Amino acid sequence: MPKLIILFFSIIKSIYINFRILPFNEALKLPIFITYNTRIKCKKGCLKINSEWLRPFMIKIGVGDVGIFDKRKSKSIVIIYGKIVFKGRAFIGHGTKINCNKNGNLIIGDNFTVTAESNIICSKEIAFGNDNLISWNVLIMDTDFHKIFDANNNTRINSDESIVIGDKVWISANSTILKGSRISHGTIVGASSLVSKKFNDEKIIIAGNPAKKIRENIEWRN
Repeated sequence: MPKLIILFFSIIKSIYINFRILPFNEALKLPIFITYNTRIKCKKGCLKINSEWLRPFMIKIGVGDVGIFDKRKSKSIVIIYGKIVFKGRAFIGHGTKINCNKNGNLIIGDNFTVTAESNIICSKEIAFGNDNLISWNVLIMDTDFHKIFDANNNTRINSDESIVIGDKVWISANSTILKGSRISHGTIVGASSLVSKKFNDEKIIIAGNPAKKIRENIEWRN
């Protein structure tokens, strides 16, 4: 499909989505842009923008073009039964899936970037700081989905746990961030890492399965 036709249908769909899910005075500014093939399931009020200013298409969903994927078959899906709050600009690349369940609270800071084909699943709370960069094929989830119980007393032993990701965190490709994780300011998560605990030190590199601190006193630039 020619690019101009894709853009035309994407703008038409974006206008519809803005007025369907945002308050009228916010929708007039068209802060959300979605591509024509992006699927969004969200009732009015489930998505909020808490920013000092609104401008057209400051939140982009389903966009970009990462060369290792076939963008024509790379469809973004956003399903919101809980609540998503954007605190500023966001670039959510093609093929990314976001699922915010009934009791979920997903908070996304300013200048948030997902390159492509990543998954965010929120059943309790996931909070991203500002200036975060998430590469492709990253999985972030605060739930195990299925409930596990102690066979002796029928007590659940795998409750959902919040995830906190600080400012200026870079999560590299193929990494997994599980419930209860905390990643502090300025941290780099190495490719194919599994994070399942709290890292309170700032400006470090963590990597491995399970992730461990491998270097400190670092800074990264986009």
